Amino acid sequence: MVSPKIIQNEFENISRKPGKPSALTVTKTTPVVFSFRLGRASRAQILAKAVRRWKNIPNSAKIWHICAINTIGVSKLKNDTNSKNLTLAHKVADEMLKLDKHAQYLGMQVNQISPGYAELSLVVREDMVNGLGICHGGVTFSLADTAFAFACNSRNNRTLALNCSITYSAPARSGDVLTAVAQETVLNGKTGVYDVIISNQHMEKIALFRGVSYRTRQQIVNGSADE
Repeated sequence: MVSPKIIQNEFENISRKPGKPSALTVTKTTPVVFSFRLGRASRAQILAKAVRRWKNIPNSAKIWHICAINTIGVSKLKNDTNSKNLTLAHKVADEMLKLDKHAQYLGMQVNQISPGYAELSLVVREDMVNGLGICHGGVTFSLADTAFAFACNSRNNRTLALNCSITYSAPARSGDVLTAVAQETVLNGKTGVYDVIISNQHMEKIALFRGVSYRTRQQIVNGSADE
């Protein structure tokens, strides 16, 4: 995995032009971060333009981080790139996955983790198919909910769900590789809001999930980012 810190360092060498998307050289292991100058374009228009231009980039090779910024240049990652915080996030994820028997049963894998961010995936098996011959909605929800849990617990404070909702946009089928990308969008006091996008191996959106979290004072693993 390429750490967000390494990615951020590479941003310094990217050509910066107003109104044009910037991206790293695309490889199978290098996430891509897009940045745009806002101008008169709406966020939806910017996103649509990015999707059209980069639709052929493999899903495994990018992190969608569409930024509407008013100044020229590449914006910083929203996620905390402090190495100690990243290390702590990985320790928390390891502990949670070890205890999460449901995630293990479904074959979930943690692809990436950082404070406020998580990417998990699974392969749809034959025993995950419903009576209509497509992936059971509960499997998709479980993947999204688990990515949400890993993202909101990544700072080592035991965090619980207050509310979750999901919208299914396309069916998944046996053999599909589903990837859930959870991103923190709001963190205010003890509550947070996290959006999760679930896509298949063809970069088709399968579902959109939103979770609202409540943070407690309990820790998941011993220690803190300052140690």
